[in-house]
Amino acid sequence: RPLLSQHDPKESIGWVELTDSSRGLLATGQLLLDLPKAHDDYIRLKHGVVQGLSIGYETLRDRPHKSTRELLEIKLWEVSW
Repeated sequence: RPLLSQHDPKESIGWVELTDSSRGLLATGQLLLDLPKAHDDYIRLKHGVVQGLSIGYETLRDRPHKSTRELLEIKLWEVSW
């Protein structure tokens, strides 16, 4: 999947492979450090400014669960900082 900066489809800064596990969604990827935006985001990551990832997705099936919504099936589009 593409790795985007701030969910901006014009700012593809690398790629991510995703694996579903009992602990959640695991991500392994690569920043394209030759790209200025990827290098800037790498610096932010290295210094703890960026502390997590976010996903862009479309919900295909869900259901209410206590006070939240349980996602049963999604179509994952991208991963972002």
